[in-house]
Parts: sequence; structure tokens; C-alpha cells
Amino acid sequence: MHCQRIALMANSVTFHLEAFCADDDAALATLLVLPGADCTAQRYRWLAEAFTPLGVATCIIDPPLLQREALLEPGKVICGQFVGVVELQAALIWLAGARPGRPVVLVGHSLGGVVMMEWLDQQAAMRNPLNRAVCWQFELQAHVVAAVTMGTTLQQHALGISFPWRSEEASLTRPARLPVLMLAGQNDAMVAPELVMATARRYRPPASVTTLPGVCHFGWVEGHAPTDRIDLDGKSEVPKAEQFARSATVIGEFLRPILDYARTTTRRSS
Repeated sequence: MHCQRIALMANSVTFHLEAFCADDDAALATLLVLPGADCTAQRYRWLAEAFTPLGVATCIIDPPLLQREALLEPGKVICGQFVGVVELQAALIWLAGARPGRPVVLVGHSLGGVVMMEWLDQQAAMRNPLNRAVCWQFELQAHVVAAVTMGTTLQQHALGISFPWRSEEASLTRPARLPVLMLAGQNDAMVAPELVMATARRYRPPASVTTLPGVCHFGWVEGHAPTDRIDLDGKSEVPKAEQFARSATVIGEFLRPILDYARTTTRRSS
């Protein structure tokens, strides 16, 4: 497995994409990972280590360092790393050119999952022919075939964060037939499983939800950082390596039909 660090630009701000793949770069599909707030790309390397042997490349957005309002202290401006829809769009456009035709699975942790769900809503709207004229970038983006969230909700949660631009009961949309898997941690005190389920039910049909025993909110990232609000999180009951393995197994089962289809298509084309 090797890693390439690619510089991209969105809204005149440079950010990076860390692309992991097997030495022969013969991946069947690509995971595009959106980190949680203040989490770097390297903290999700476990996804690359789990899926590269299965023939899946992993590209992780390394969010730009920007000024923003502190989530828990309104009015206080801090520097932090967080991914937005513009970074996601830029990464997808790059993938469309660098790996044309390869299916892409979006994976978002915490705030990264929120951004991903917002993007899915926009993509569903773009499929309306009446909107195509003002959504020309849609045609330039990579082929997104599925989405996974980890510790994500659009309901108000433990951090006191709410999303005022939409009601907590409003339906969520996504492109037709695009499957969504939402992972919840049984010990996640920041985004409790019932909040994940409440968000999943807002899709029609509902998104799939899997609750992982003993997993907390920071159980999906490697290491620790000063910005981690572990004081707000629950206590993990299993080692991180086991949390990563459990998550990878569930995601792998979810992706199996997609990878099987990709293998069939590759054989036919060859």
C-alpha cells in the first residue's frame, strides 16, 4: 500500500487529499472519507489498511485549517479543521478525472457525515431536469454509489448543536436507489444511537442502522488530539483496534454487492 498526498483547492483555499491504494492501483472502487471536526486524515488510516487488501482504494480529505466559531462557546472564534461541501465537491471532481468510471463510496464521521448528508440532499435535487442548467458540475463528479456515516445525526445532540436550516422532523432525500448505512456506537455519549436512528428514519426508505457494542464517538479515529472532547464522550469498552475491526466488518458486508458487481464489470470489459 502506498499513499499519495494531493493538493486541491476550493473557494481559493488549499486542502489535501491523502490517497491510499495497492501498489498496482487496480482498485475496484474508492472510499472517499470525510473526517470529523478537527480530525486529520491520518486518524482514518485504519480504513485504508482494512479495505486496500479487498481491492478498494481510500481517499481521505485532510481538512483546511480555518477560523470558525467554537461549537460550545458562541461568539468565540477559534482555528480548526473541518470539511465542507466545497471540499467534497472538489475531491469528487478530481476523482472523476483521475479514476474515471470507478464507483465511489462516501464515508463520513461525525460532522463529516453531516456534510455528506447535506451533499446527498443536493444531489437528489440536481437529478431534477429543471435544475440541471444551474448544476453543471453534477456531470463532472465521480460516480457515487453508496454512503456510510459513523457517529452522525442531524438531530440536536449532546454538544447542543442543532441545524436551524431544517426541521428535525423534515424528510431527508438522496439520489434514487443510493444505499445509506449509518453506524452508531453503543457507548457514544455525543451522538447517542437513538439520535442516529431518528435521522435514519427521515430517509424514505429509511437508511440502514447498525449499533456497535462498546464503541464510543472517538472510537472511529486513531490516537488522541487536544481538541478531542473526550470529557463529553462515553467510555469505550473495547480496544480501538477491535472497534476498527468491527466497523470494517460491517462496512465490508454493506459494500459486498457493490464490489461483486464491480468485479463482474471488470471481467466483462477485459
